[in-house]
Amino acid sequence: MKNKKKRKKFFKKALIINVSVIFSSIILTLLVNVLNIYTAKKSVIVTAVVIEIIVLIFMAQHFIRYIYIPIMNIDSALQFLEETQDELSFNLQDDTASITYTLNRMITLLKESMEREHALEILRKQAEISKLQSQINPHFLYNTLEAIRGEAIIQKNHEIAEMTEALANYFRYSISKKGDFVTLSDELRNVENYITIQKYRFDNRISFRIEYHSEESSVRHCLMPKLTLQPIIENSIYHGLETKIGSGEVVIHITATEKRLIITVSDNGVGIDSETLEKINERLNSDKITVDEKEKKNNLGIAITNINQRLKLLWGSEYGITISSTLNLGTEVEVTLPLINDYSLIKGDKV
Repeated sequence: MKNKKKRKKFFKKALIINVSVIFSSIILTLLVNVLNIYTAKKSVIVTAVVIEIIVLIFMAQHFIRYIYIPIMNIDSALQFLEETQDELSFNLQDDTASITYTLNRMITLLKESMEREHALEILRKQAEISKLQSQINPHFLYNTLEAIRGEAIIQKNHEIAEMTEALANYFRYSISKKGDFVTLSDELRNVENYITIQKYRFDNRISFRIEYHSEESSVRHCLMPKLTLQPIIENSIYHGLETKIGSGEVVIHITATEKRLIITVSDNGVGIDSETLEKINERLNSDKITVDEKEKKNNLGIAITNINQRLKLLWGSEYGITISSTLNLGTEVEVTLPLINDYSLIKGDKV
């Protein structure tokens, strides 16, 4: 309200000053011409006065049309923006077109920022709910798994002991490890625990390896959101390898550029047909932020969609997930993140 009053006072003062200048000019011109009556012919003076009055009226009209009205339009636009935050609807042929475009661009950016914050908050709440649901007496779970592992060691059943240890470490990382960001080495260790469990489930039909295409020591401490890779590995196994005849392989390729960390998860599974793949990448590449229950029903799975949205919300549309695949040959899921080694450089660390 205070801003509106200040703007109205400003525009009233500006109008009064400009109108005063115009009428002062008219009066001054009339006085000058009256004084000149004694030195010139009366008909010439009258003609000059009429012409000058017409010119001044024309100037006043132009002032109202090209200065006063546009200023009042801007004032109305600012009030409209302040009250509704909707885009403005001025005629682009008007002199206010440039200002209109700038204001509309500002409104669009403001809306996008608000939508991003809203989507972040929803994803944050989802993560908190999932964490609460999984934190039902975790120590009981760990103690039980340790008891099973101890009994397996006593019975010299090393396979059960190893699988139980991997399961305990996996749950401990997923549930108890504090912080939303972890190092690449921590994330890979969790993936290895997950793969250990899956190898027993699939009777060692699955092989797994990690390939570094950059110096390992330079990327091991890079930071990323926790549980970025495991859902992708899970997707590769269940959608790529589970229905494959024979053995399967999952490989993680790690590459670092000057500003980016690129992680590619490849499998030699059944692949994805071109039509489905196009729809998946179209959804992943979309700037639209969706938090929809329908995502649970698609072939991609809500986990990868969630990861992709988190990365884009945190660092922009140039980051996230893309998928390439050939039917009956395999699939590659590429994750692009900023190359960050310092926690102080992380934005949105509450996601």
